[in-house]
Amino acid sequence: MKKLFIILAVAAFGLQLNAQHVAPLTIQLADFALDTMRTKYANDPAMYQTELQRIVLMQEAETKAIKDAWKELKDEKQHAKDLASCLKEVGSAVSSLEKSGSKEEAAIKGMLKTIEKQMKQNSRTSSTLNAETRDDYNDYLTAEKRYLESMLDEIAARKKNLADAMTGARDLQNGLNAFNVEIQQKELDLKQLENTSKTRIATIKNEQKIVKAMLKNK
Repeated sequence: MKKLFIILAVAAFGLQLNAQHVAPLTIQLADFALDTMRTKYANDPAMYQTELQRIVLMQEAETKAIKDAWKELKDEKQHAKDLASCLKEVGSAVSSLEKSGSKEEAAIKGMLKTIEKQMKQNSRTSSTLNAETRDDYNDYLTAEKRYLESMLDEIAARKKNLADAMTGARDLQNGLNAFNVEIQQKELDLKQLENTSKTRIATIKNEQKIVKAMLKNK
C-alpha cells in the first residue's frame, strides 16, 4: 500500500513538476584596491588600519556566507540522492505491479472464457433439465461474468495509473538530471569563490601586518 501511494504521488506530482533548481550563489566578495588605498592613506597609516579592519569585517561575513552555502549545497545533494532513491523504488514497484497485473488479467480472461463457454453450453442443455436449475445456474454465471468484467475494468484503471506514474517518474528523472548538473556547477563555482576569498583574506592580513609594523616604528 505504501509503495502504491508513492507511485500515485509520483504520477500526480511528476506531471505537474516544473524544473527544480539549486539556490543561486549571491555571495559578493569584499571589494578593495590596495594600490589606491595605499596612496590615499600614505600619510595616515592609522586610518589605513581602520579601513583594513572594515574590510576584515566584510570578509568575515563572506566567510560565513560561504560556509552557509556549503551547507545549502549539502542539503541539495541529499535532496537529489533522496529523489533518485525514490525513483528507483517507484520503477521497481511499477515493474512488479505490471507483471502481477498482467498475470491477474490473463487469469481473469481465462475464467471469463470458461464462463462464456458454460453459458453457451447451459443454453443448449437438454430440455429434460429442470428449468429453474438451468436458470439459477445461468444467473450465477451472469453475475460472475459481470464481477470478472468489473475486475478487468479495475485492472485497466490500474494500468493507466501505472502509466501515469512512469510518465511522472520520467519527468522527475529529467528534472533530477538537470538538477545534478546544476549541483556540479554550483560546487565548482563555490570552490572557486572560496579559494578567491581565502586569497583575498590572506592579502588583507598581510597588509595589516605591514601597517601594524609601520605604526609601531612611527
